[in-house]
Amino acid sequence: MSEDQQQQFLAAVAALQQQAALAQAQQQQQINALNLSQQLQQAQQIQQQQQLPANFPNFNLPPVEKIGGPKYRQLVKTIEEIGKDLKPIYCNNKISTERYKRSLIHLRNLIRECQAEVEKDRVGQNQKLAADLAKLDKEHSSTRSGSLHFIHDYSNPSISTREIPTEGGVFRFTFLPDQSKLVAALTTGRLAIVSTSDHNIVQSNVISDTMLLDVSPSPSPSSTTVLSSTNQGSLILYDIDRMDTVQRWDAHALPWTNEPCEVWTCEMLEDTVVCSGGEDTVLKVWDTRSIERPSSQIKMFDAGVTFIESIGEKTLLTGSYDESIRVIDLRSPKTPLHQVKCHGGVWHLEKATMGWIASCMYGGWMMLDDDFHLIAQDTAAGATLLYGSGVSPDGKTMAYCTFNDYALTVSHLNNDQTNWSDAFPIP
Repeated sequence: MSEDQQQQFLAAVAALQQQAALAQAQQQQQINALNLSQQLQQAQQIQQQQQLPANFPNFNLPPVEKIGGPKYRQLVKTIEEIGKDLKPIYCNNKISTERYKRSLIHLRNLIRECQAEVEKDRVGQNQKLAADLAKLDKEHSSTRSGSLHFIHDYSNPSISTREIPTEGGVFRFTFLPDQSKLVAALTTGRLAIVSTSDHNIVQSNVISDTMLLDVSPSPSPSSTTVLSSTNQGSLILYDIDRMDTVQRWDAHALPWTNEPCEVWTCEMLEDTVVCSGGEDTVLKVWDTRSIERPSSQIKMFDAGVTFIESIGEKTLLTGSYDESIRVIDLRSPKTPLHQVKCHGGVWHLEKATMGWIASCMYGGWMMLDDDFHLIAQDTAAGATLLYGSGVSPDGKTMAYCTFNDYALTVSHLNNDQTNWSDAFPIP
């Protein structure tokens, strides 16, 4: 092949290659155009679908505020605090380990309380209706919503009872040291003062816009000052002679949210020294001359503190929702002198001839001797929520009241029974 022929052949090959490359480029353009068209169609379909109403199932989720109550926020905060202790626990930190154990106990209580909050929200409309009806009844009727009952012959209370109406429900009551008067904390924010001789009743002015939960007199016979607590975190010193508030301060709040909480119980130890227990699981001792902060705090409880009574110099008898009775020496409060495990939250303890009788709510009642050893008990009595119990001075009659059935139950020892362990033996 001559040189000219070779050049012509190479030129023809180059032309064919260019045509092939051009054809391949055109084919790729067609493919790209087709892909773009498909993408545009898909985008249009998606846009059309988004314009259609969504066909999601309706779960009717409650608003956040309904499930975010104080107990729920406590639960979330407690879980966060537990998480902070995990790493120190892995490093064998004893303090973190003990705090972790206490937090778990508190967590179980909070879960139960959160469940109670959910149940409360579920019946909220019914409660609102009941409240509206009660308000309407109060506005259009003279019917009172509470009363005190004096039983003069406890052997036959059905025919020897004197009823004294009160403006509101009676949450708790106590007697002055000389037994001349009964003072009751009412749910309307008032105190009711009743003479034990002629049953004359006088009600104070409204000392709190919220409920009064407890009242305690001064141990000094000459003093007319009482201490009362509210369900919004406050303590109030009140003079029942002058009918005037002496002092008021904020005492208890939830540690996680800083919201005021129920001050379930209070006790005057001296004219200037008082103590209180609240839903925040803390027992606080106060000097009323300096109320900016408590003089001491006791944090051994796993749930709300529901009962405090002074039973000796610097010695307190306490009850709690954590189902325990404790005797605490204020001079050495880290370890209780006595601790008794009960079958329910301890709402009240009453001095009796044999020692003490404890009202344990759904756990019924328990009788204890002076050394806090169990003598007798009746857990079945708490089926309808037992809040109060007592024993007659001769020790042969006992009575308890239950909340859900509005009942007072009286029991007597038979002639062949010498003590209550015969009538209610310990299982």
